[in-house]
Amino acid sequence: MHRCGFCLGILVGSPLLVLFGVSMALVSDAGKVSRARFERVEKGMSFSQVVHIVGGEPGDYTSVPCVPLRHGVTLWGSKDWLCDEGGLLIYFDDDGLAAQVIVYDVYAFEPPTVLERLRRWVGL
Repeated sequence: MHRCGFCLGILVGSPLLVLFGVSMALVSDAGKVSRARFERVEKGMSFSQVVHIVGGEPGDYTSVPCVPLRHGVTLWGSKDWLCDEGGLLIYFDDDGLAAQVIVYDVYAFEPPTVLERLRRWVGL
């Protein structure tokens, strides 16, 4: 009898675990800073509105080394967000509203895979 109960528990529990894993993946990705979020920012928004849309305070949210490709654009006193897909540069005016909003590209350095490192070491 214990064996049937165990099998029934696995049959019922497995789909629930899969559902839980999928929901956790969706929830964890919901607050992720991304270029798509950067592109939703518009002139005239307050700092708190921008932080809410972007999903975080100004900062570096990259997972690999990235080089910003701003093409020489620099705004004194601006706020900057950076992720693997792009960057966001905003200058806020004296009223605390976004006066300049620039979404720019980044070049992400992908680290070499173990196989690539092995090939270099062997000389292939």
